[in-house]
Amino acid sequence: MPLRGARPPFTGEIGWSIGDIVGHIGSSRLYFASAYRGEGWIGVSPEMDRDDAGAWIPWLQLSADRFRNLLHLNTAANIRGKSQSDHGIRM
Repeated sequence: MPLRGARPPFTGEIGWSIGDIVGHIGSSRLYFASAYRGEGWIGVSPEMDRDDAGAWIPWLQLSADRFRNLLHLNTAANIRGKSQSDHGIRM
């Protein structure tokens, strides 16, 4: 099944290829992570060739790892900077 360069005959989001969607998924994770961390809404371009199906899974894995690390770093920093009562922990 040829996927390389396959594009639906539409324009706009309805005309996105599978590679466009995969790129968007990975980039959206990082876009929301920057906002969650208080850095603002920072757009990230997909670090993959959208027409290369072999690049899709590695990009999704890489963006998921980065997302997880960014949230973990932010959570760890917030916990260190706040007391237990700030987190609703009652003893």
